[in-house]
Order: sequence, then C-alpha cells, then structure tokens
Amino acid sequence: MTSPSGPPSAAEADGRRRRPRAAGAEATPTTTAATAPANVYGWPSGSESPASSCSSPPSRAPWSCGASATTGARSTCPPYSTWSTAILLFSSVALEIARRQLRNGTLDKLRTWTFATLVLGLAFLVAQTLGWRDLLAQGVSMSNSASGSFFYILTAAHALHVLGGIGALIYLAARARMARPWANRLAAVDATAIYWHFLGVLWVYLFILLGVLA
Repeated sequence: MTSPSGPPSAAEADGRRRRPRAAGAEATPTTTAATAPANVYGWPSGSESPASSCSSPPSRAPWSCGASATTGARSTCPPYSTWSTAILLFSSVALEIARRQLRNGTLDKLRTWTFATLVLGLAFLVAQTLGWRDLLAQGVSMSNSASGSFFYILTAAHALHVLGGIGALIYLAARARMARPWANRLAAVDATAIYWHFLGVLWVYLFILLGVLA
C-alpha cells in the first residue's frame, strides 16, 4: 500500500482508468428499439402504404348503362344487345343472298331468303324488347337515369326504322309468292337491300358507341 503523498502505483492507475468506464456503462445502459422490418417498397411492415390509403374508383362493369336514381346501383346493358347485333348482321347477309338469287333468275330461292330476312328482322325486335325489359327490371328508366335515357332513345329510334324495313320485306315476300313477275322488282329488292344494309351498319355503329360511352 502506497503512502498518500507518493505517486500512485501502476495497478492503482489502471484501476482508476477502468472504474469510470464501468460506472458509465452501468449508469447509461444502451437500449436499441426494435424497428419493424421494411417491406420491398421501403415502408415498415404493419404500416399502410400511401397507395392503399387512397380510395380506389369504383369498378364499372362493361356496357354499363348508368345507375338507378332509386337504388344507386350500376346496371349493365343487357346481353340481348349482342344477340341483336348478330341477328341483324345475319339478316343482312340473307337479304343480300336473296338479291343475288333474283339477279340469277331463281325466284324460289328469292322467296326463301326474303322470308328468312323477315323472320330475322322480327327476331331482332323481340331481342330489343327483351333488352328494354331487362333494363327496366334493373331499375333503369328514362325518368331516373340520363345514360339510360340515351340508350332508350337511340335503340328505340333504330327500332322504328327497322319496322319500316320490315314493312318493305313483307311487301317483297308477298310479291315474291306470286307466280307472275311484277314491274321494277329488281329496283324494289335493291332499294330494300340498301336500306336494310344501312340499318345493319348503323346498329353496329351504335353498338360500338354505347360500349365506348359506357
């Protein structure tokens, strides 16, 4: 043991150097907060991503015809619109065959294909009526839906023109059943075919337009 006035020994000096370091370690223990691992986007796991906090727009079904003012639910255009398109296109092909049969002088096939066109035209109107009934069942009417009104007006105007074409087809079918030929029969068939083809092209245009607007 050294005297108080003498210089400290090497062991005592070493003890003095170690003592503050140990006291400091005991007084201020280091604690590390557990951080949540980050995901692949850099956000901590368990936190909500910025994209998920944004409200996503409501999904709309294809061929949406608008929302009902009473229920607020979106309604989809009926599948009868697709059936109507196929029926009208087939009827246009049938009438073109009938016109070519008349040019070839085969009146029997003219009557057959004209009658087939007439039946397909009536089937088109039936499909349109079923489509309107389907929309009304979904609660979409002209009084409570602006887009529904647009659909009804366009399709109804086209259906009225189809009715005019059906009248011309009835006239052709009735005259084709007669044994004797009538005057200007080729001009009558040509005019009816051009008008009917125009209705087919117009309906395809409306079909695409309604799909784009939807």
